[in-house]
Amino acid sequence: MSDDEIMSRFPGCTNVLTISDIYEPNVVEVLDSVFYAENKDGFERTRALFHDEISQNTFDAFIKSKTMHRNDDLLPFVVPTQYFFDSSPWIYSDEDVLVDCGAFDGDSIRDFISLRGNKYSEIIALEPDKKNYERLRSWISESGMANISAINAGVYKEKAVLTFHSSGDMEAYLSEDGDVSIPVESIDDICADKKVSIIKMDIEGSEKDALIGGAKTIKKYEPILMISAYHKKDDLITLVEQIGKLSQNYVYFLRAHKPLPIDVVLYAIPKDKVLI
Repeated sequence: MSDDEIMSRFPGCTNVLTISDIYEPNVVEVLDSVFYAENKDGFERTRALFHDEISQNTFDAFIKSKTMHRNDDLLPFVVPTQYFFDSSPWIYSDEDVLVDCGAFDGDSIRDFISLRGNKYSEIIALEPDKKNYERLRSWISESGMANISAINAGVYKEKAVLTFHSSGDMEAYLSEDGDVSIPVESIDDICADKKVSIIKMDIEGSEKDALIGGAKTIKKYEPILMISAYHKKDDLITLVEQIGKLSQNYVYFLRAHKPLPIDVVLYAIPKDKVLI
């Protein structure tokens, strides 16, 4: 749908903004038709790995929406359930150990609990932004839910101190010209003695580095991976490639949880947990 068509459908609308107009390039890179053409083979390799038709259709609509600046391609394929956690065709366990990378104020954990109740073993929540972390801690304390711990740190490929753009909202991200310094940890260090079964990542473009830092954990336990795959223009290539280096035992799904080319989630599910 063109901008003119959208404005004609909504009286009083004088301007249509795209995702690239709204988000900083540091948060959501522009995936244009030139980049797609130059990397078409890589995108097609990823598409071929998706396990179901919904994933393939979502992939096609996402690419079209991004490269052609269209506003309604994803709408027919939106999964109207919780972001990340839903009743998709894979198995959860009462013994799940969830590592939430980019926990914000606990929003994803609340979705997980809405789905699973107290049927989990442990939740480890990592949030680098100080304001978000304090909201997270307050919610954990007030919720009364057991076995949830919060860590005021980012997730990266190794232990370090990095500069960070601290926004106090959902768009905080690592940046060389950031306004604060934050500690970052690797999943392997944080979870050295944990039998991790689910890793969720929404860390504003640092997802690949976090996968590198969780290599030992992923190789050993093959947890379900739920990863935001829209921050970097090549995410749908590089994230799948990185997971494939760690294990060949994954089946891949793609889901859109909003009718815009954001919040698209790559799911890598161990074969023995897939229901279809």
